[in-house]
Amino acid sequence: MNEKAVKTWARIALIGIAVYVVLDIVVELLTPHYSVRQAESVLAIAGPFGFIMNINFLVRGVLSIAGVVAISLYVKKIASGSVGFAIGRALLLVWGVAALFLALFNCDDVSPAVTVHGKIHVLLGAVAFVGAPIGAFLMSLAMRKIDRLRTIWAATLVVAVASAVAFLMLLLKRFSSVAGIVERVGIALILVWIGVVASRLVRVTAVTPEQSSHE
Repeated sequence: MNEKAVKTWARIALIGIAVYVVLDIVVELLTPHYSVRQAESVLAIAGPFGFIMNINFLVRGVLSIAGVVAISLYVKKIASGSVGFAIGRALLLVWGVAALFLALFNCDDVSPAVTVHGKIHVLLGAVAFVGAPIGAFLMSLAMRKIDRLRTIWAATLVVAVASAVAFLMLLLKRFSSVAGIVERVGIALILVWIGVVASRLVRVTAVTPEQSSHE
């Protein structure tokens, strides 16, 4: 295992999360007529600063992929034969790649979507929102058997389940009047999951063998 590479990718994920939160706040402040009850994607078409939201989609994609790369490098030998881990990793990669494409295919300003790019946006969002919590759940279960990651598996599992509930509410159009808030909760929980894992990876790759024996 290349611990330097693991730490680098994990730090990229953590920095990406911070950048994502800041940009999200900035674009919302620059679009005063926008309501957080609306879908986050609307920010990309809600005014002259929509390009910031598109940049943020790219940031979310990069940080998500970086987080998956980091944990994959760390457990490369240990979990290479784990079907659950492999499926979970694939689903989280889909979440990351979907975010990248969301920047290219903006949503429509009407619902249901009527344009090709609008329909693609909805499809990408649905696939990502279904896959991410399942992927996080499966990878959390796999961490039970991974040295120095088993201490966080229960916490990440709870976060994964909570994100699944939020996205399920969104996809079933529950509480549609506050859909934007529900969506943000789901996205935030996936970012928390990535952040917890990335933070742990930075820590475990920084300790000495003597220190690790006490964890």
